Amino acid sequence: MPHILIVEDDTDINNSTAEYLRRQGCVCAQAFSGTEGRLLWQADGFDLLLVDLMLPGLSGGELIARGAQIQCCANHRAVGQNGTVR
Repeated sequence: MPHILIVEDDTDINNSTAEYLRRQGCVCAQAFSGTEGRLLWQADGFDLLLVDLMLPGLSGGELIARGAQIQCCANHRAVGQNGTVR
């Protein structure tokens, strides 16, 4: 089962995305700010980071850039709202 971290500050979008992905067999963790997303990403291994670019605290772009520098996340992929994969 894919383990996905959803980072989205809009509660409705975050919850509906997580609900949909769970019905598809994914395991989801949810964060509602860039800072919270960074902490969860550092603490747990994820197969995919699904991130909004406009977030309170740390922006989605900053989160992806910092996450790429985290040793434990070096082999993970991140998809931005605009479809950018890093």
